[in-house]
Amino acid sequence: MNKYSLLISFISVHLAVIFFAFPELMISVETNAYWIPVTFMFVLEWILVWVYLKGLSFFPGKDLAEVLIQTTGKSVAFIILIPFVFYLLTDVILMSRNISAMVTMIFLPITPLWALLSFIAISIFCAMGGLPTILRSGMVFLVLFSPVLLFSFFSTVNYIDLHNALPITDWRFKFLTDHRFYASMFAISPFLFLGVVQSYHLKLFPKKWHGVLTFIGLLLLFQLAVYIPLLIFSKEAAVTFHFPFVLALDTVDLEWFLFDRITIFYIISVAIFSTT
Repeated sequence: MNKYSLLISFISVHLAVIFFAFPELMISVETNAYWIPVTFMFVLEWILVWVYLKGLSFFPGKDLAEVLIQTTGKSVAFIILIPFVFYLLTDVILMSRNISAMVTMIFLPITPLWALLSFIAISIFCAMGGLPTILRSGMVFLVLFSPVLLFSFFSTVNYIDLHNALPITDWRFKFLTDHRFYASMFAISPFLFLGVVQSYHLKLFPKKWHGVLTFIGLLLLFQLAVYIPLLIFSKEAAVTFHFPFVLALDTVDLEWFLFDRITIFYIISVAIFSTT
């Protein structure tokens, strides 16, 4: 496996959750300056990543399950890992369900939802090849579909109204008492998969500057996922939408573009990232 395999998979998993249900939940949070709770949440994730990896580093060559068995015994480790496994299974099912709903809403309205849930089968098929196959496929998908996501972002520039970002400060921190803020924190959970890959002796950040660039890039994407719908629709309208980011992209009309809707390519890209 390439030394960048783990880093690329880390980015890919984040891309899947950032544009999943995160914008809808975050926009509903009680605040006037969304960049504050988004930044707060993302910094928290990086603190948790450091603690997580630091703890695993004391047990080189062992994954999370092996560490728990060694330190707590099989019975306690089994009890601790049940919620972890349940979370992973639930995440796959819910992401597949929501991707299917996006596809139905945008360009396959008469296709039964159960037929589109084949995303679950795709995820299982990829997983059958083992972790090396998953990491390699993540690298390929990131290279192929990242330009599509970037194109989707830039295509919204002519449709945004910067006045919708006002006010840009809100130091009351009322979001800390809002349950929807904590519900949106599922978006910072992708780092948990790092506990499964420790036996492969891969470094998350081969060099320190890789970590800095990843932090800046992912934080920017978190902000864009929230602010693009806000800048296009305003908070009053965006908060009423299901999948506001998808609807924001669906408003884009490019006369020179061969296809009618760029949303199709965006959904396909997110669906691919979700399966990895």
